[in-house]
Amino acid sequence: MSSKRPRAPVAQPAAEETAEIEVPTATVKESKKPTKPKAAQPQEEVTVETPVVAPKKGVTPAVPAAASAQSVDPRVSGVDGARPLADFAIQPATKKALEALGITTLFPVQSKTLDAIMAGGDVLVQSRTGSGKTLAFAIPIIERLSTSTEDLVRGRGPLAAVFCPTRELAIQVCDVIRSISRKYVVAALYGGVAYATQERALQQGVDICVCTPGRAKDMLEKGTLRFDRVKIVCLDEADHMLDIGFKDDIEYLLTSVAQANGSKKAGSNVHQTLLFSATVPEWVHSSPLLAKNRQFIDLVGKDAVKTAASIRFYRRKCLYSEVQSMLADLIRVYAGKHGRTLVFANTKKDCHDLTINNALKLDAQSLHGDMQQEQRESTMKSFRDNKFAVLIATDVAARGLDLPRVDLVIQAAPPTDIDAFIHRAGRTGRAGRLGVCVLLHTAKDEYIVQRIENHAHCKFEVLPPPSRTEILKAVVRDVTEDLARVERRATELFRAEAETLLKEADPVEILASALAVMSGYTENIVRRGLLTGVENFSTLQLTSPQPVTIPVFCGILRRNLGDELFMRCRDISILQDTPGCVFDVPEMFVKDILAAPMQGMTLKVIDVLPNIIARERGDSSSRGRGFGDRGGYGRGGSGSFGRGSYGGWGGGRGSYGGGSYGGGRGGGFAPRGGAAPHSYSTQRY
Repeated sequence: MSSKRPRAPVAQPAAEETAEIEVPTATVKESKKPTKPKAAQPQEEVTVETPVVAPKKGVTPAVPAAASAQSVDPRVSGVDGARPLADFAIQPATKKALEALGITTLFPVQSKTLDAIMAGGDVLVQSRTGSGKTLAFAIPIIERLSTSTEDLVRGRGPLAAVFCPTRELAIQVCDVIRSISRKYVVAALYGGVAYATQERALQQGVDICVCTPGRAKDMLEKGTLRFDRVKIVCLDEADHMLDIGFKDDIEYLLTSVAQANGSKKAGSNVHQTLLFSATVPEWVHSSPLLAKNRQFIDLVGKDAVKTAASIRFYRRKCLYSEVQSMLADLIRVYAGKHGRTLVFANTKKDCHDLTINNALKLDAQSLHGDMQQEQRESTMKSFRDNKFAVLIATDVAARGLDLPRVDLVIQAAPPTDIDAFIHRAGRTGRAGRLGVCVLLHTAKDEYIVQRIENHAHCKFEVLPPPSRTEILKAVVRDVTEDLARVERRATELFRAEAETLLKEADPVEILASALAVMSGYTENIVRRGLLTGVENFSTLQLTSPQPVTIPVFCGILRRNLGDELFMRCRDISILQDTPGCVFDVPEMFVKDILAAPMQGMTLKVIDVLPNIIARERGDSSSRGRGFGDRGGYGRGGSGSFGRGSYGGWGGGRGSYGGGSYGGGRGGGFAPRGGAAPHSYSTQRY
């Protein structure tokens, strides 16, 4: 297991801003060779797969400045599979609008679906988060409508209807379509706001409506929304809409479309249906929403990594009570005051509690379903405009939303739905940029981490908790940036007071105090154990002349430290590159442990965790795997630590008790009937 950390991404104000996250080379199994979809034969199901290419180490792609405040991604040079606009038969007006936004190439999902959608058949598309799905259906919708000869009369109904699961996504999709089409009227219909404004837009006449299912159903029943002209229906994040209770509403809306535009009378749909999502469960394939001869374009593949190759994944195990303080340290070190961080919480209460977290020391705002729609829109706009550094949200921000230049995504707990993890992680590393996603979890959630890895085909690296040295460096980095932004005229206002202070006290002490005040760390920065992440713990490294196993190290530590100090050692782990081990101990016992003779071995406190050998998930206390007989790791029996042999480090049939430290058959780490609260196996974090 590597303990290398991602370099802290720092947002720069310059137009030539680039992502500053150092990403190690990822080993990704390549999928099958891409094949071009057969647009001319919609009756055949076509699966298009693209290879996953991991970014090279140390390579940071240039990111041009955003051309507008809309949520359209400017093209990033060097994106694998991107093709220039000149390769496609797109209307000149559409090309001109795209180029005005800085878009000169189409990403794979856009280029591979364009011909299929233009052919007029039903299309189901699966593509990774951040790959450009919104433009993938927006461009062909505009192109298909450009062939329409119907008059643009007042009060006309839409020619295309796009359905989205959340209000924020509906607003974003509407903005994207408007930005590439000046000819057509685009309206967003969503709840949380008054009907009057949206109804007035419909009375004027619209060509494309982007709706949430609930508001569209209400307006349809009121008679203010008509589907008699609809030629294209698109479901964005289709699986999510059908999975969260919108299934009946979607079926009602599509049935209404078929009745209004003459499909039911004709016996087959006269409109085209499109489904787009990053995750497509098997039940979607059998859904009656699509024609049986629909075309399936898969840019993920069943065995390929389902997340963007530009995202690095890390996990950090910690106690639930320490999530808030751990969150603050991670944000400070890996994103900083001038980066942008998106934190996901599972519940509205967790979202609120994390937002008012005093340890955060950064401007943070929350986003969840209980907020008024105007407040939600204002929060999203402020975050996009970089008015604050940290957005803490529930899954309302997980689907489809394009939040430019999110440097770091932290999931404060594993999501209840594994697919939600993929969508949450997709808020960073978008459009070919590099991103980092960190998952915080407790010991009991280890199995969920394994399930996520298996389902998403991604691999987590264990992220050590930020050390005190790293926090101090991050603080100085942020403060230095703040000082560099102070205007000269403002500096002159305080010059006289500064000269007076320098005469009265030590200049170094004054500057150090000023740094502490500016950073918010006016008290001592708490040290954490690098293995457990527990506050007020230190990490010690024991170096040995030759490699030995954990049970041998346990025996050495017990003999040299004594029972009382040995019981304080937690998460003993073997070093990967040199003979030895590392472990965490409470700070109050560090001096006593360092003073103990170690018989030819060296013991020291470390601030940076070296590479260690990862232990298998699912420890002895939960699955009966422990230090078995005859040394080393063995599969335990029915007890907690495993069936021990004579003198072996194992537990008996019962629980933690049995005897003394492995003295006789069934010996454990504690006296008979007593638990060992601080032993290696019983106290895992």
